[in-house]
Amino acid sequence: MEDQSAKRSRPRLTVGLCFLVALLEGYDIQAAGVAAPGLSRALRLPADALGLFFSASTVGMLAGAWLGGWLADHKGRKAVLLLSVALFGIFSLATAWSASLSMLILMRLLTGLGMGAALPVLITLAAESNPRSATRAVALMYAGTPIGGAIAGMSSILADRWQTIFLWGGLLPLLVLPLLALGLKADGASSLSSGKPENPEQVAARDSFLRGRWAPTLLLWCAFLAAMLVFYLMLNWTPMLLAQKGLSKGQIGFFQAVVNISGALALILLSPLLSGRHQIRTAMGAYLLIIAGLLTTAWMPPLTLLVLVAASMLGAGLLTAQSVLYASGPRLYPTEVRATGTGAAIAVGRVGSVTGPVVAGAVLSVGVSPALLMVLIVPVVVIAMLANFGVLRWQG
Repeated sequence: MEDQSAKRSRPRLTVGLCFLVALLEGYDIQAAGVAAPGLSRALRLPADALGLFFSASTVGMLAGAWLGGWLADHKGRKAVLLLSVALFGIFSLATAWSASLSMLILMRLLTGLGMGAALPVLITLAAESNPRSATRAVALMYAGTPIGGAIAGMSSILADRWQTIFLWGGLLPLLVLPLLALGLKADGASSLSSGKPENPEQVAARDSFLRGRWAPTLLLWCAFLAAMLVFYLMLNWTPMLLAQKGLSKGQIGFFQAVVNISGALALILLSPLLSGRHQIRTAMGAYLLIIAGLLTTAWMPPLTLLVLVAASMLGAGLLTAQSVLYASGPRLYPTEVRATGTGAAIAVGRVGSVTGPVVAGAVLSVGVSPALLMVLIVPVVVIAMLANFGVLRWQG
């Protein structure tokens, strides 16, 4: 009886620990933006220098997603996750002690490397913990990210110095490491790198990743690229749009908090619908919510109720769509290359997260209003929706 009970509780423990790491990662992702006002005053950094500081972690996350996924398949999921969490914890601490722009950029680059490497492993572990409800497990795990982002926003109220935000972001992951070491099931490296001969099933799995899944892989990459472009464009430029509409700083902060909270709630409440026959309809509904949220944000007058409605639609839509995408990788690829394929898709998405804000800046510089920009990115959401639909139909 005890063995059966342990078997039933193991998936919950795995998803719970992955949720905790996702929460810490969500905190660290938004720590730079939260610390930026105090950091720029203390070190007298101009806006272009802050831009480099912000982009450093994104570049690190792009490289980390590729590397972390590949290492997880070759050296073991647990070992790579422990290393990744240690990496972003140590270098977040180091960020707090950085006294120059070059050091800040280097530390955020290395922090991003750890965060990027952790994400495909978290997704793979959550999906493998419960193969029958993989999308639901990934959604519950990923709910930690917006909660961590919301905590980062609130930390600015409690932190007396900008360094404190990064100290918390570094200490907490290091304190969690023993829990991960004890709670996660040990796994070995795959025979792809262990020197052991591959059996015919493993050879077929690897070949099918290289040759037999190019169509759904390209669709998955397209969906990731478009979805992450939209997400990071919104993250960077929505405050400017809301300010132009006459919203106060408090209302803008409220909007951003509601995006995070509504996203987390949607993932938790809708997770039962993200597996089985309701999955495609729920995913397509999430993209339609994004479109409705974009149009409402573009055209709404500065009324608190409309701010709440728009933020709720965007948060629920963006986070639900992302969780479905994140779960698609593990379901698409066989065990031997599962983390590699997932990491590759995330890395392609990171390209969108880098280019989206840059493209938006170029469009705005030629005189396009932020409100019109929100309308212009609706076709990008449609591309993501159609590509994701293709992946889900291929998976059956």
